[in-house]
Amino acid sequence: MEKNKKLNFFQKIILSIADFRFYPFVLKTEKLPRSFGHFVCFMMILVALMTWKYSVALFHNIDTFITKYDEVVPEFTLKDGILDISKKDTVMLENGTIAVIDTSNPFSDFLESDGYKNITRYNTRLFINSDAITYEMYDGTRTSFLLSNVELNFDKASFYEYISGVYHASSTKITIVLALYISIFIGYFTIKLIEVFLFAIFASLVSVLYRIRVEFKNYMKVALYIVTLPYIVEVISILVVGSIKDYAVFASNVLAYIYIFYAIRAIKLDAFLLIVNNKNLGKVNVVDLNKDAELKEKEEVSEETNDSKDHEDDTKNNDTKDDENKNGGQDV
Repeated sequence: MEKNKKLNFFQKIILSIADFRFYPFVLKTEKLPRSFGHFVCFMMILVALMTWKYSVALFHNIDTFITKYDEVVPEFTLKDGILDISKKDTVMLENGTIAVIDTSNPFSDFLESDGYKNITRYNTRLFINSDAITYEMYDGTRTSFLLSNVELNFDKASFYEYISGVYHASSTKITIVLALYISIFIGYFTIKLIEVFLFAIFASLVSVLYRIRVEFKNYMKVALYIVTLPYIVEVISILVVGSIKDYAVFASNVLAYIYIFYAIRAIKLDAFLLIVNNKNLGKVNVVDLNKDAELKEKEEVSEETNDSKDHEDDTKNNDTKDDENKNGGQDV
């Protein structure tokens, strides 16, 4: 790869996975803000894929909920933003989503209860409390709808008509997707940025084994790219299974550490080749200078020889002319 060659986003994705020579290339040609910008774009794409997966699951659960509304929803009243359901209940929805109905406490108090702690083993959870309806994913990311925002009062029948009309509006689905995307991005990006920082520290330790030393920002640049394949593995796990399983986390971490070793090794090899090339270049220059000196000496010698020959020829010519003049004078 040439230093002046510019790589687009997808070329960087491919090379960061398939070619370890990419890492010394990045160190020599790219600044940290540009590497960070690439990482942000990469995270945005991954979060978009996760949002698509979770949105499909969420909308499917809402469709199921509306379809089975009469079966799963007991009689209730919603007045002045406070929901009151006569009994507590736990309902298993499709795709492993657990729905918990407990209006005896607001959601903030429900989080501290044993009932919440016992539910966290499920991948996706739906909580219906006195002040909010909350959808929670495996990693704790939540999307909440505060009942205080509802200005109207409802009972079971009127609420069904209301949610059916609101849910089928395009603006509602767009709002849900955007809220889901933003909430996932903030949480996921923060966690992954911390991981990148830890990988950069590990890369600096590995570089000690290879006896190389660079600035920490260069280790950050390496870390921002070595996570490409590991994080793709995690997202594939989410898209296929619905969550990041332990084996997917283990596989992604192993891949990250392997990539760190090989990336630092490639940087070491690149530095070694650069030193060797510089030494060879120095020898070539010495040889060229010696040749130039020899040529100059030969040219000077040839010039001196030519000058001496010219001087001798001039002297001979002058002597000849003098002899002719003398002879000419005697004849007269």
